[in-house]
Amino acid sequence: MKDFFKGIQAVLQNGGRGLVLSSLDEERGDKVILSGKEIIWWNEDCRLKKEDLENPAVWNWMRCEQNRVVDLAGMRWLAEVLKPESRLIICGAGHVALACLQMAKLLGMDVTVLEDREEYAKQAEEAGADRVVCKPFREAIRELENTGDCKYLVMTRAHKMDQDCLEEIFRKPYSYVGMLGSPKKIAALRSNLVQAGIEEVHFEKLHSPVGLDIGAKTPAEIGVSVMAELIQLQNSGAEEVCSYSREMLGRQALHPAAGILCTLVDNGGGSPRNPGTKMLVYSSENRIGTIGGGVLEGNAIREAVQMMEKGEKRKIIHSGVDGNDSGMACCRNAEVLLERVE
Repeated sequence: MKDFFKGIQAVLQNGGRGLVLSSLDEERGDKVILSGKEIIWWNEDCRLKKEDLENPAVWNWMRCEQNRVVDLAGMRWLAEVLKPESRLIICGAGHVALACLQMAKLLGMDVTVLEDREEYAKQAEEAGADRVVCKPFREAIRELENTGDCKYLVMTRAHKMDQDCLEEIFRKPYSYVGMLGSPKKIAALRSNLVQAGIEEVHFEKLHSPVGLDIGAKTPAEIGVSVMAELIQLQNSGAEEVCSYSREMLGRQALHPAAGILCTLVDNGGGSPRNPGTKMLVYSSENRIGTIGGGVLEGNAIREAVQMMEKGEKRKIIHSGVDGNDSGMACCRNAEVLLERVE
């Protein structure tokens, strides 16, 4: 499935949207990747025909934001929306910014840090940033790729630098902007930026003071409140988060290793994760991602390890009609697709 992962990577790296169709027939591993009106990849013996993929319903599934189980050509499929994974961009590398960075990496986020001081930029690298740009803030933000999937945290060491950051950010697409600051500081920056031609609507979207009100005082506590707000916003929205993480795609597209890809098809009403959520299992100790933890995930890991040992290619597991009998009372009728990748 190396070419399959490369196909997904190609769609997402170009900032595009797409759709993955995976057969839920336990005997067949049919898969299709679509982007726009093009078929990016499909397996050679796929039972779908091009005319099946021209069905208007297929394009509606691509435009919607949620993964779902669908019927197509008399067969059952998991339809997964492909969209670029959001990036967190932190302006500044002081104590609070580094705390946010470390927690963001713990949560699996892709993080870029902008910092104009070399020694602080070095600290951000050591703290695990995916990339660090050491340049004046205005220049660094201007050079960032213009995509609407960016989340910004403005945490520089000076009000004027925060203002510079906001002015450049508000002239670009973005999905979220949060800034440290008091109401007095926010009011002053708002007045200055409106005079500079920034529309008032941007300040209605600005999260400042950033973070949930938990009485945070230390840098670590403030980092917790900021990350909690980002998690709350992400999980309260209707949009689906891309289930093919950069880590998973990088591991499989560039350095493929045999493993079992576990995909949540139906959470049974109990798992906190949505359909399409993925976990890649190489062994009981070595895996990427999670499908929600608990007994459901534990069973998926055990089944995956057994599949590796037996050389099995594909399996669908269910929690059973009675969750109490299966040990998964909170995940009745949960369904997980297991596929060998190598």
